[in-house]
Amino acid sequence: MVELTLALAREMLDAAGLPDADPAKALADGSAMDVWRRMIAAQGGDPDAPLPTSKEQHVVKAGASGVLTRLDAYDIGVAAWRLGAGRARKEDPVQAAAGVELHAKPGDTVTEGQPLLTLHTDTPDRFAYALAAVEGSYDVAPARHGLHRLAGGAGTYRLTRGFLDRVNGTGGPPPVPFGMFTVRMREFEGDYVLADNVWDETVWVWRQTEAPRGCKVEIVEGLITVTPLSSVAHNGVARRVQRRLYDVVPEDWGVYQRLPLAVPGRLGLFEPDLAVVPEALLRAGDEQLILASKAELVGEIVSAATATNDRIHKLAGYAQAGVPLYLLIDSLAQGGPTVTLYGEPDGETYRVLYAGEAGDQVVLLAPFRCTLHTCEFPGG
Repeated sequence: MVELTLALAREMLDAAGLPDADPAKALADGSAMDVWRRMIAAQGGDPDAPLPTSKEQHVVKAGASGVLTRLDAYDIGVAAWRLGAGRARKEDPVQAAAGVELHAKPGDTVTEGQPLLTLHTDTPDRFAYALAAVEGSYDVAPARHGLHRLAGGAGTYRLTRGFLDRVNGTGGPPPVPFGMFTVRMREFEGDYVLADNVWDETVWVWRQTEAPRGCKVEIVEGLITVTPLSSVAHNGVARRVQRRLYDVVPEDWGVYQRLPLAVPGRLGLFEPDLAVVPEALLRAGDEQLILASKAELVGEIVSAATATNDRIHKLAGYAQAGVPLYLLIDSLAQGGPTVTLYGEPDGETYRVLYAGEAGDQVVLLAPFRCTLHTCEFPGG
């Protein structure tokens, strides 16, 4: 949804003669929300007003314990329309409080009797029609078996729908997004893997994912992505920043390239181009994931394959983890290459501490207290 909104916003800005405006940046730093609030107020509305409450509600509960592996958006949309959230004819009234409230999403573990959906309407007679659309719109599968052997023989496996949804984004045939490879699984010695939660299942799949040497394998918003080998210029920028940081960090800190950092709350496992973390964290062994919250600074260098993740999803993940500083070097920004330093994380957002063009000097705050001369970056 975010990607689609940004794509539409860029088309509209270009049509309005503002091709250099960056809607992703406005979304990330909160300025888009500020403008939205002013628009509501200018029309006599109150952006802080509570949402309307429906007169009638009906709760749909899980009939069994397990994992919610499917939730059909079309069927849920039809149910919302039948509850009064949409029109069949342009003259039909719309109920502002009508709709479907979701209490779980695909991949979530649910228990028997747990609320999955709440239907809202002011007209109780509509429930029967809405429930007809909801029936068959979701599946709950047994929770613990994530990977099963097929009858085809040793080395042949079938991922459960929950896995496929997270790996492919659809549960169908693997897509091939621009700049990414499809995921290929290694043979696993055993009939299945057991996991008690979505995070453990997804990390297990990540550990088994094979990719060509030099490619980056990450978990972003619960999806396993594989991005191509970085360019020479990309690696040159990372090396130059890494060397500069080593000049100023304490001796017991390390500056690492592509060190996996975990953000379990967002089903994220990122491999940033740069991460500053205490060296002691690496002594726990390869099987021990390092939480992103332990990093003092992370840096990402945008490429065509990682632009949306670096600008939006990873920014939100690092902010949620409480990483103090996020350095984003974006050679693909509209209007020319930029360097942005984010800080003061709050929820899933940062405050922009510095935003300038590549070639400018970027001053990093304490505890680093150094200046990056971006004019010296390869390709800059």
